[in-house]
Parts: sequence; structure tokens; C-alpha cells
Amino acid sequence: MLIYIVLLLMFAFYFLGHENRNISGSESAQPFLNTVVVDIADPNYRFTRVGNQWQQQRGNPIAEQAFTAWLDTWQRITIAPTNTMLQGEEYWVELTFANEPAPVMVGVFFYQNEALLALPGADQVFRVVDASPSQLKPQ
Repeated sequence: MLIYIVLLLMFAFYFLGHENRNISGSESAQPFLNTVVVDIADPNYRFTRVGNQWQQQRGNPIAEQAFTAWLDTWQRITIAPTNTMLQGEEYWVELTFANEPAPVMVGVFFYQNEALLALPGADQVFRVVDASPSQLKPQ
């Protein structure tokens, strides 16, 4: 039984890493564009999709427009590889996608009015191309 679990984990990590290596080789990418987000969370907020509606699970209430803008920013985020080291204010977002067994933890580092991303399984740092750092957090 243990052997099958280890093989399953190796298989999953291979494909996570394979997808991220394709991103690092391109000029820019939208890694979450063709996915369906069913849960999004940060240290202060959590929203879960129930049917066609979103329910806030944690945090102070925020306006629906603010939540929609935050979700849309993450769904359509464009990133590009950079040689910059991860530094600055650390922030994380947990994204859960439909038909995926586990959530994806994305590390964000705000440094000199720029957002740097650390994606799981990638050995490359990415910078956010199309969104300001303030758009990556719910307002």
C-alpha cells in the first residue's frame, strides 16, 4: 500500500513540476486561466464556491465587487520569469481548483512596488506582469 502511495505522489509532483517548467520557458503565461477556482483563501479571508454562489467562510465582510475583482485578478494573472530573488513582504494565497485533489499555495513577495511569485514545483521566480501589488489582496 505504501508503495502505491509513493508512486501516486511521484506521479502528481512530476506533472505539477512539468507544467511549471513550461511556464518558466515562456515569456509570459496565465497559469490559472483555464482552471475553475472553487476556493480562494489568504491569511485573513476564505471564500468557497457553493453551486453558482460564493460564500465567505472567514474574515470581515467585504463588498462583492472587491471579492470579484480579487478573484478575477488571480484567475487571469499574467506572470513572466525573472532573475530577481524572492524578497520583501511575504503574502500567500491558497487556490483550490475543480477536479484537483489538493490546493495550490502561491507565495507572493511585495518588493519595490512589484509582486514576485513562487509557484509550487517551479525552480523559477516569476513577476506579475498585468496587476498591481494592491490587486493581489482583497480590498
